[in-house]
Amino acid sequence: MTKLKSFRVKGGRTSHGVEMTVDFTVAGKGSCQGTFTVAGAHTELRVVGGHRYMKGDKKFWQQSGRRKGSSPQETNALAEMFKGRWFAVPEQAAKEGDDFYACDFNAFEKDSPLRRGAETEVDGIPAVTLTGKEGSGGTRTILVSAKAEPYPLRMTVEGGTAPGSLEYSAFNEPVTVTPPPADEVLDFDKLKK
Repeated sequence: MTKLKSFRVKGGRTSHGVEMTVDFTVAGKGSCQGTFTVAGAHTELRVVGGHRYMKGDKKFWQQSGRRKGSSPQETNALAEMFKGRWFAVPEQAAKEGDDFYACDFNAFEKDSPLRRGAETEVDGIPAVTLTGKEGSGGTRTILVSAKAEPYPLRMTVEGGTAPGSLEYSAFNEPVTVTPPPADEVLDFDKLKK
């Protein structure tokens, strides 16, 4: 994975009973773009040039406000203020959150040890089965291409607190990630003033 110039990851997981879906294109080290949905709240994310941007729908900002203990009026005001706008994520907030985990080329390096299992196929592509423990208490299965480069084609997690499945594709296909238009970006540090 670390040798790839780009790839796409798409799928979903359930974390502590909350459904989450992702659809990301990862383009080079530290750049990506895509969408994720958590409990019906939709968000677009971009990472480019060392900067992180997000644009959430109304439900996303309402959920964010409620998590921080804001009143319904405050959460609605927050949702209205960010409506249709990108939000420049402060560096410290980005480090503390995990919304950008799908952009991480090194995610597979953090896996627990894997054991080789049966040979199989993924959409007609010969694949090798690798299994191991998942940090959430489940079992992780990764199907790796046995043809050409050994890239992961599918990852599933069964059991534990975050079961689900992710599909990997579009290996090394050309991708360009661009920052949102400057006039559509709100700067968090300026909003605090």
